[in-house]
Amino acid sequence: MRNALRFRKLAHVSILLLASWLSLRNTNSLDGSEFSGGRLTGPILTMCEIAIIVFVVGIVLAYPFPRIASVTSLLASLLSLPFLLYWIAPRPVRSIYKGEYSVPLQSNFVWNKWSLGTAVAILIVVVMSVWNLFPVQRPQN
Repeated sequence: MRNALRFRKLAHVSILLLASWLSLRNTNSLDGSEFSGGRLTGPILTMCEIAIIVFVVGIVLAYPFPRIASVTSLLASLLSLPFLLYWIAPRPVRSIYKGEYSVPLQSNFVWNKWSLGTAVAILIVVVMSVWNLFPVQRPQN
């Protein structure tokens, strides 16, 4: 049972570290650009930057408080979702949020390997967080 709990904590920390690094990599070049000043894109970028901080809080809390870290990880995943949706599927997001956009659309979906990698990492964070919300059960003899 101790090894299973240790594995859960280590796996949770590892995927949180990966998700925070990928999110930081995606948002790093956008600070100070036109993307950060938009009416829609500015708050989306801010939410993703807050999500990175919450991912780091989840990393710190994963060993002493794994359930609290799971809840914070789910919150961070929820905060980073709008950025990923806008980055991967700009046409559907723009059809929902109408307005003046300074950059014309190039395509409906953008298959960027870093954005897709971040989306997969966030999905794994959600699965790992839900998995960590439930206690490790001892086998009945």
